[in-house]
Amino acid sequence: MWVEQQLSFDRMHEKAKRILQVNAVVTSEAGIYKQAITPAPLARALMNDLPEVEGSLRVDVSGAVVKSEDQQFVEQGILATDPSFFDFFDFRLLEGNPATALSEPYSVVISEQMAKKYFGDEDPMNHSLRIFQYDPEGNGAEYKITGIIQDCPVHSHLRYSLLISFKTIEVAEPESLTAEGWRNNEYYTYVLLKPVASQSTVEAKFPSFLKKYLGSEMGKQSIRYQYFLTPLTEIHFATDVKYQMQPGTGKTYIMMFSAVALIVLILACINYISLSTAYSTDQFKEVGVRKVLGASKGQLALQYLFDSWLLAVVAMIASIAWIELSKSTFENIFGIQLTALYTFSNLCMLFGVASLAGIISGIYPALILSSFHTIGILKGQFHKGSFGVVMRKGLVVLQYSITISLIIGILVVRRQLHYLESKDLGFQQENLLVLASNGSPEVIPGYAGFANELKSLPGVAGIARSNTSIGGGLDRSSGLIENAEGNRIGISVYTARVDHDYLDTYKIPLLAGRNFIPGNAPDSSGGYIINEAATRFSGYRHPQDAVGQFFSVDGRDGVVIGVVKDFHYADLHEKIEPAALYLLNGYFSRITVRMDGEADKMSIFIANAWKKHYPESVVDFTFLDDRLQQSYKAEHRFSSIFFIFS
Repeated sequence: MWVEQQLSFDRMHEKAKRILQVNAVVTSEAGIYKQAITPAPLARALMNDLPEVEGSLRVDVSGAVVKSEDQQFVEQGILATDPSFFDFFDFRLLEGNPATALSEPYSVVISEQMAKKYFGDEDPMNHSLRIFQYDPEGNGAEYKITGIIQDCPVHSHLRYSLLISFKTIEVAEPESLTAEGWRNNEYYTYVLLKPVASQSTVEAKFPSFLKKYLGSEMGKQSIRYQYFLTPLTEIHFATDVKYQMQPGTGKTYIMMFSAVALIVLILACINYISLSTAYSTDQFKEVGVRKVLGASKGQLALQYLFDSWLLAVVAMIASIAWIELSKSTFENIFGIQLTALYTFSNLCMLFGVASLAGIISGIYPALILSSFHTIGILKGQFHKGSFGVVMRKGLVVLQYSITISLIIGILVVRRQLHYLESKDLGFQQENLLVLASNGSPEVIPGYAGFANELKSLPGVAGIARSNTSIGGGLDRSSGLIENAEGNRIGISVYTARVDHDYLDTYKIPLLAGRNFIPGNAPDSSGGYIINEAATRFSGYRHPQDAVGQFFSVDGRDGVVIGVVKDFHYADLHEKIEPAALYLLNGYFSRITVRMDGEADKMSIFIANAWKKHYPESVVDFTFLDDRLQQSYKAEHRFSSIFFIFS
């Protein structure tokens, strides 16, 4: 069931074979990687320039506070997309016109679940939701409900709760469609190829296409893009492509689970063969009597083969009952909902596997039992022959070899998980509570009062602001750095805007230089704190050598004032690359609180302080170590199910 569901991702759409996602290979001094995100103007340019493209589609994925009267929640899976969304995909629109539902700015299509959540039994059509996104004033914008869409199927890489019109982004951020927009890789681009077009033909035109639109940009900076296409039905398996909407499942995992399941079945067959031959002496007299009464060798072999097949079919029926009993536990381990067991094709496949296992398991015992001579059986003389001995010994060796291999596999997986859980991340992740502002207009102006109240609590050891959160990855930018030879070279660098208390709150060790100083104007305008990876990239042998050197990100020229120990700003799937911290320019989206008391009790005090200072804003917080563990869900699930199977 699980393997079938994984292999069925995104195959329910009629045009699935012609829908492809545009991805990029990014090459810079820091290395080469693949990414799923692209610029907003790309979709329109592909339609205009490539005759093989029948349609194009842009998608942006985000989360935001959604409010309806006195109800407000933080909703994830908000997709900004074009009206062509309904031309590409076969998600059923229950109410509304697919041609116009997403044609106007500030229009929204909501899922069945969201309709019930916010409106109960009332018809939500032509009502509105206040969404705190793409609203210049920061007070939320009124989005008119223009449609209701079916809840998202579990086997879709597009996970939506709300669809808003991409026109909204064009109105709120008009620069996204200009030449400036080509520098901003934030959106997902899909193309629908014409029936006669091929993927290779389109990809062959990408080099000249990129030269036309990004040639000058790539000439200015030491970064190169190469576009390629990923078929819709392969997106779920493209785990080597960064920034996909949803974490996928590598085909290696699927193959390994399938292999382990097959191995378990083979072991069961071997057990049956071994036990059948070991206890065959109990049936010898029955065989002798049947032969005396005229039974032929073929009839006896067929009878025992039928017995084996019937036992396997009975086991299959018992297995269906076991599936029903264990299904919820399995779903909890994998975090998914299994469907479609009792389809005709699945039941036929299950019956076929059971029949095959029964027949294969019964062939050898049936041949052994039917091959003995009648007189020898009746006299109690059983000559088993050397082949039978070799066969049984070979089966035992195979069983133990498989078992030992699985035990080794368990140990390797467990050690890998222990490494993930015990690895030094370069900062102290325990007892950190991260609060998200979610675009609330109250949070930034009211921060001083909120922070002062928290600092007065005995269980609070630190508080800091930032524009992003460790664990989810930082923003990637292009910059310049002065290297050890005194030359300014291009650098691809991960960046975060932080305040003066950030290093102390996260306990990131400073190796050279100094921290940001409150009120220091040069720090605010051009001070940078970089990591060890950035100093190594620049050729400095010691962190101290980089302090005072020129550094620039996105045209913000300045100098390195400090160097910190390498820390994992993303999960351990990603290697540590050059990173830089610099001061906030007023805006921030995250508040991090370090606690030294009981975390659960302190989180209640912090939530109450939030409600006091920000009465109109949703309390949205997570423990950082919990968020980091979420990054390794796939590994934990793999370990659990591999352990159970083994």
